[in-house]
Amino acid sequence: MTPTLIDDIVNGYAALLTERGVKDSTIKMRRYNLAKVLRKLEGLGLETDPSRMGAEEVRAVAYGIGLKESTARQYVSMLTDLCDEYGNDAPRRTRVLWNRTEPAVVWITASDLRTLLRAAEPSERMALVLGAMAGLRCSEIADLRVEDIHRDSVTVCGKGHGNGLRVEQPIPPEVREEIASYMAWRSSAGITSNRLIVWPNGHRDTDNLSYSVYYRIRKLGDSVGVRVAPHALRRFYATAMYDQGVDLVTISKLMRHARLETTEKYIRRDRRREYTAIGNLASAFLA
Repeated sequence: MTPTLIDDIVNGYAALLTERGVKDSTIKMRRYNLAKVLRKLEGLGLETDPSRMGAEEVRAVAYGIGLKESTARQYVSMLTDLCDEYGNDAPRRTRVLWNRTEPAVVWITASDLRTLLRAAEPSERMALVLGAMAGLRCSEIADLRVEDIHRDSVTVCGKGHGNGLRVEQPIPPEVREEIASYMAWRSSAGITSNRLIVWPNGHRDTDNLSYSVYYRIRKLGDSVGVRVAPHALRRFYATAMYDQGVDLVTISKLMRHARLETTEKYIRRDRRREYTAIGNLASAFLA
């Protein structure tokens, strides 16, 4: 039977994603996003039944509800995927003109990170540190529990080397000190949750912790004029190690990537560093 209620549509899509083997954290985020975009369409008086959506609904999501282009692209892709399951290919056939006014990949500098850390409240700061100084993904930060913290490592659910594989991610002493300070703050605030990252002032996405981390970091960046996303922290982590002379194989292992080619995409190469290396090579053999 064709669903007519938004909750039915969202639940059906979540069940479909489960059948596809999509991670629970991803399903939670897509449930939230789909419900949000369907309610936006409903508020505009547009169609919310995926079997009847068309070009008007797609273009409303792309241009008419105030989303950044990168977010609008994700939502349009999600809607077309949903409608395909109901035998409706009208959204997929709809042409959308994208301006690409913002870069597809977000990078941050050391100065950006310092600005973010200064402005962050304790939970935001902890998320920033785990992303930029331990290389954790957004979902891994959200999934961390107190018992996953050890003296010189944290236990995370692996991805690049096998979904669901529990691995030990090394952390430097400075990160361990940040965690200890955060735990002391949690204790003083009377927080007893076994999840590491908590939002003391509450957050509407309590059933979608991964999105909560994403949302809070993006909102923090907006408040201080720094364009940032959780994955930009991992790019910072990889690039910083590369700039310090760490070899690509080691970086790839710490990033938990299955292929070196993936790791290379996370490194923002400095042309000055490359020219210096070439100059040193020439000096060594030609001087």
